[in-house]
Amino acid sequence: MRRLLQRIDGDALGAAIGGWLTARADARHTHPPSCPARAAVAVDNTSPRGATRTDSRRVHLISALHGDGIVLAQRETEAKSNHFIASVRCWNHWIWPMCWWPSTDC
Repeated sequence: MRRLLQRIDGDALGAAIGGWLTARADARHTHPPSCPARAAVAVDNTSPRGATRTDSRRVHLISALHGDGIVLAQRETEAKSNHFIASVRCWNHWIWPMCWWPSTDC
């Protein structure tokens, strides 16, 4: 199982699962045009326990989460101090266009 999971493209898997979860959440929360839903998005950073690169450096992630708890997008950053810079670069992809699909170019 470990070998299989190591071969999987994490970004592609995250995009596929995120898209599926978003579609399910959108289908569940339908609002009439006269009463549009407000979007609540939180940006968070973390260093998962035990997650290290091959050179023993820790993995640092930044994520955008919907109010329903769905991870809208997630990106690895080089160092914990880069989280703010990474969130600013991806802000236009995650928030302004209201496009909840993970962006591959940020």
